[in-house]
Amino acid sequence: MINVFLTGKINVGKSTILDKALSNYNGVVEGFKTVPYLINGEKIGYVLEALNSKVSTDVVHFVGKKSTKSNMVGIPKTFEEYGVKILKHSLKSKPNVILMDELGIFETKALNFQSWVFNCLDSSIPVVGVLKQKSTPFLNKIKERSDTKVFYITIFNRDRQYIRFKNVLTKLL
Repeated sequence: MINVFLTGKINVGKSTILDKALSNYNGVVEGFKTVPYLINGEKIGYVLEALNSKVSTDVVHFVGKKSTKSNMVGIPKTFEEYGVKILKHSLKSKPNVILMDELGIFETKALNFQSWVFNCLDSSIPVVGVLKQKSTPFLNKIKERSDTKVFYITIFNRDRQYIRFKNVLTKLL
């Protein structure tokens, strides 16, 4: 096993566990985070943020944006351009670990991005991240990999799972 992901329902603490587990890590971490974008306290979408300043820009890279029906609509072009740039840089720079927080349904039509995700997963560099708790061909293919461990997080098990996840990361990194 070389790749480790967390999954579970929304707002259960997956990214918090990931951040906490990596907080004292001294190695080089490359990759991305998908974070909410708020205006006046209202979530209007999600943006892709590169961890490396050589890749990041001052431009806001929306991967999902609220539509008129108040549901989120994915923006595959962001993954295909900016997301691929982040992943290519991550592989080229050979960090100790690649972070993917999070992979979900917005990437469904971003086939080149998906290919680069699998390039990272196939590399000798460990990948850690968060998978949206959905069933899509892309996400299922990640979950079914023999070199990948997926921890299911709930509000009831998150403290125990954090310890297990941290132990796996310590051995892996």
